[in-house]
Amino acid sequence: MNTTYFKMALQMLRSNPFFSALSIAAIAITVMIVLIISMQYENVTTPGAAEVNLSRTVFLSRGILKDTDTGGQHSSYLGSDIVSHLKKELKIPIAISQWAETEWNFVSSHGVRPSKLIYTDADYWKINRYDFISGRSFTQDEVENGSEVIVISQSIAQNEFADEDAVGRNIGLLGRPFRIIGVVGDVSSVRRYSHGDLWIPFTLNNEENFAVFLGSYMLMLMGESRSDIKAMKQEAQREIHNLSLSLPQHNKLFVPGPDTAFEAHFRQWQNTGDVGFTSSWLQIILRVLAIMLIPALNLVAINLTWVDERAREIGLRKAFGATRFTLVKQLLAENTLITAMGASVGLVLSFVVAHLFPGLLFRGQWDQAANFVEISISWLPFLITIISVFILSIFSGLIPAIRISQTQPAAVLKGGAL
Repeated sequence: MNTTYFKMALQMLRSNPFFSALSIAAIAITVMIVLIISMQYENVTTPGAAEVNLSRTVFLSRGILKDTDTGGQHSSYLGSDIVSHLKKELKIPIAISQWAETEWNFVSSHGVRPSKLIYTDADYWKINRYDFISGRSFTQDEVENGSEVIVISQSIAQNEFADEDAVGRNIGLLGRPFRIIGVVGDVSSVRRYSHGDLWIPFTLNNEENFAVFLGSYMLMLMGESRSDIKAMKQEAQREIHNLSLSLPQHNKLFVPGPDTAFEAHFRQWQNTGDVGFTSSWLQIILRVLAIMLIPALNLVAINLTWVDERAREIGLRKAFGATRFTLVKQLLAENTLITAMGASVGLVLSFVVAHLFPGLLFRGQWDQAANFVEISISWLPFLITIISVFILSIFSGLIPAIRISQTQPAAVLKGGAL
């Protein structure tokens, strides 16, 4: 398909501004929606911000304790007993971190500030790599000793101490003073595994287990590389099974996962044993196809109307020797040009809309509006979008192209329709 067809297509777009604008708008909106969805997935499932090791980390976040006699069950986060067992027995992970989080109304002289308080350990800071503005994280000794030390976010530090260095000063929490040892840069609330405001040693957590093996903790297991994920999953499930054998016969313990961040996003609160990479991607593809279907049908209708408007032109071209293949190539060139223009507009729109409405489009844990978002698109979502747009272009141009190939010039020139 040489440049002549595209020059003709550009001239045709100029001569039909209404249909051109309508088609470009339909494609642009579709591209914008697909790219925003990819941003939403990317912010919660791919490495970024403090979660630089996300691609080699798996998560255990929930346990289900079933009573086969009564049919009842308890479901909660993991208890300290199962967490301690796994931290002791698992050999493949190079870092294992437990953490519990709670919404906390932080009270100070500046008023009440809703915050996220995280109880965790020393390995947490190995798996999540924060930007320390000043100070350091707490050590294993400080965790074991239950030291009253705290790491705070930059926004908390600025709110409490303005431009002064917060490290070494005290801050009130849990009814007693904590010594600030570190200040970290703020992390977007869409980052499920690293967003927080206050971090203290988990040994200061007074919450007891909710039931046998159930409590308030989640686990992060980090391998040497991404290739360790399968082995870490198998080892963790083996140890969980061994631990469940200590329960009375009428009790059964089930712990979903471990999951990658991608799998955990699709599991949500499902109890299925394995979410699966393939099934997760299938959900994304079906969602994208569903979004594309309506604009594709609209483009087909627009193109058919456009072709009818150009009946005499196409009839004349066929009468003067234009082949079916030539006319099909021309229409596909027009469609490709419209698609390229719509894709470009959609790309710009996606960034503009994402920046204007981050709280509406991006949600943190418990469906809360995001405090801020890292707006970016990696090559894979962009490639998927381009392929999707190409399919949209072919699909919307195929039916009109077939109709053109069946045109009878004599009938059209006598006033008939295509």
